[in-house]
Amino acid sequence: MDGKTYLLLEDYMKSCMKDSAHDREHIYRVLYTALEIADEEKDVDIDVLIAACLLHDIARQEQFDDPEVCHAHAGAEKAYAFLVEHGFSKEFAERVSGCIRTHRYRRNDRPESIEAKILFDADKIDVSGAVGIARTLLYKGEVSEPLYSVAEDGSVLNGAHDSAPSFFQEYKYKLEGLYSNFFTGKGREIAAGRKQAAQDFYRNMLQEVREPYEKGRERLQKILQGNSAERIKENTAALSGTGSGKRNAIRRAVREDIPRIAEILIFAKRTAYRPIFRDDPVSFNEMQVVKLAGELEREGAIEDMVVYDDGIVRGLIERKTGDSPDYPDSVQLCSYYVDPFFQGGGIGKALMEYFLEEVRECGCRSIYLWVLEKNSRARGIYESYGFVFDGTRQIEEGTPEYLRRYVLQNP
Repeated sequence: MDGKTYLLLEDYMKSCMKDSAHDREHIYRVLYTALEIADEEKDVDIDVLIAACLLHDIARQEQFDDPEVCHAHAGAEKAYAFLVEHGFSKEFAERVSGCIRTHRYRRNDRPESIEAKILFDADKIDVSGAVGIARTLLYKGEVSEPLYSVAEDGSVLNGAHDSAPSFFQEYKYKLEGLYSNFFTGKGREIAAGRKQAAQDFYRNMLQEVREPYEKGRERLQKILQGNSAERIKENTAALSGTGSGKRNAIRRAVREDIPRIAEILIFAKRTAYRPIFRDDPVSFNEMQVVKLAGELEREGAIEDMVVYDDGIVRGLIERKTGDSPDYPDSVQLCSYYVDPFFQGGGIGKALMEYFLEEVRECGCRSIYLWVLEKNSRARGIYESYGFVFDGTRQIEEGTPEYLRRYVLQNP
């Protein structure tokens, strides 16, 4: 490849790069690493490799604008069209396009050519080690996702079973396991040399963010417990998970609560379900607070709902008489949400304990609920209260996602 051809491809790449985590410097790192790997391989078409490296992320903006778009597939089409338009042969354009199409290999579209395998490895190496950590943090900040999630009891989650997006979740889901998924010996060697840096960063960061929660909450607890004023004790009871204040804050929902209930339902569902369904038109166009509030105005819509209200309605739980023939004399748990701003303060625990006590008082023999299979955080919460998966699954209507039925016998 001569300098003029290189500049043509480079200029087109630069015109397409707008993502700070996938910027032109990422492209150069991938290119230079690919050339290093190519030195160890045989029969590599360097022109195809260089073109594929330069153009492999040119459709990142399209995916950013619409998460349903796969940037690898869209980029392959863009690259093919650009190359043919600028006089490259269709055979050359197809080989470059094939490399780009498979550089994001998941289940299908496995890289086959040596150039495709080198591009795949070089791109994944740039997600390994310290650079991979930095790029992931940069991207998470760009899309306003947090470093970590916090459990109902206030502890910092390590990301392993989180459904909500965060840096820790991305590390456990993607970064931690990428080191065994390389096609070339040199690629594996380079990635292996970077692995310890990423592991150390994750381990140190997890320790550093957990320590203030564990020690700081304990110190705050002692300070608050030292104040003899009963009003202060009740207002801070949610932090310790004890005291009468939390119980006294729970009451039946009334019509005046509807705007706040709608707000909690919309924002809690967006937070929990958007990473699962990845359907922004539904999450932001169909799911609207005003629209839901209007639906809740209908007679009887909130009659089986209780809310946690300590001056602000912070969470809710809703039940109805069970209608499953599998569980006669049962109660169905329909809704259980805490505003994302107030999660981790014991509100969810207070609501669940109130609900379970109510069910025991009414003499029902079982409680069942449906929860998304991929909502591992919610499943973990239900399991902590003794709910178990009864083996029944069904598709959530209008989606490809499965629901699981959980049941608690003799609550």
